[in-house]
Amino acid sequence: MHKPWLDLICYLKNFVLGHEPVRIDLMTNIDGVPSFQKAKEQCESALIGEVSVPFIGLDDLIANKRKTNRLQDKADAEKLAKIKNKNDEGGKRTEIN
Repeated sequence: MHKPWLDLICYLKNFVLGHEPVRIDLMTNIDGVPSFQKAKEQCESALIGEVSVPFIGLDDLIANKRKTNRLQDKADAEKLAKIKNKNDEGGKRTEIN
């Protein structure tokens, strides 16, 4: 069954729900990640209330941030890579504030 709203979502690529400080950015395509299927296979989930919410995996998030042209994203990528390396070395899981 054809869903016209899905065509619109795919056309827009990025859209926003809500307003700061309660805002969610939905992206249907990001740089640095070869495909949705690959990202889905590597996603992580967190329990929020009683709902399991999937999030992009750390490796894909770092790759995406490194592909952008924003200085803040590049700085975020380096900070996330350091956290990942520390966790990979057997350190305790680091919470990101």
